[in-house]
Amino acid sequence: MDFLIEQPDTVEEAVRILAERPGAARAVWGGSDLVVEVRDGLSRPEVVVDLTRIRELVEVRETGDGGLSLGAGVPLEHLARRPELAERFGALAEALRAVGSVPLRFGSTLGGNLATASPAADSAPPLLVLEAEVEIAGPGGRRRPALADFFQGPRRTVLGPGEIITRILLPPPPPGARGTYLKFARRRALDLALVSVAALGWPDAEAASGVRFRLAAGAVAPTPLRLPAAEEILAAGRLDEETRTAVRRAVEAAVRPIDDVRAAATYRREMAGTLALRAVDRVLRTLEGGVA
Repeated sequence: MDFLIEQPDTVEEAVRILAERPGAARAVWGGSDLVVEVRDGLSRPEVVVDLTRIRELVEVRETGDGGLSLGAGVPLEHLARRPELAERFGALAEALRAVGSVPLRFGSTLGGNLATASPAADSAPPLLVLEAEVEIAGPGGRRRPALADFFQGPRRTVLGPGEIITRILLPPPPPGARGTYLKFARRRALDLALVSVAALGWPDAEAASGVRFRLAAGAVAPTPLRLPAAEEILAAGRLDEETRTAVRRAVEAAVRPIDDVRAAATYRREMAGTLALRAVDRVLRTLEGGVA
């Protein structure tokens, strides 16, 4: 199928083009998802708005408080290689390295990964535990919803007509925080997650356990999701067998997996509990060792 390709130089120009052709125009960063969608008959845009010439979308900036502002159009491989990401936001760096192959990561972007709204998106669980925000530009200006409010369902987001993701904003992590990302797939590379879990933990004297956690899971519900019940259990006491059982049950109760050709719902539910405990154990080991 032939497309009319537009290549705007600014966010405002891109928004104008998209707003003028509602439903017919599609914005792309790397375009890897669009190729698959067109092949499978899931998308047939008349106009493709190529965002790769917009300099604002490929900038990575320090926010001054220890956070990072990531341009939505930065290739995943470039982000995965940045030392500040590995040092302060290790769970996200791990997740980006788990996306497909190196060539795929060079052709894919964080904005595109989120806008596709796949429940199995590797970047989503770590961004949820990092409590990221998404900057969105549209005909009405710019807004910054929390990522937790961004996903509405499989392939559905809060993006309205003419809107695009411009930046992903990472607040500074809690002092001493360590994170990890675990992905279970049929193959170790080039495959979507059957189940994924991200964990972030940090010392907290107010928690009965001495450590507070954030947990999130992917590929086990219509959207990636936080696991607050399991987080509360982990903060309430030491990680003995009783606590581990309670955490597993809380995770299994929170997720809503489906049966499909890749895995059964019951298997995904049990694996979510297993991966959550593995992620917690890994974070605890890094906290004890004092390394990321």
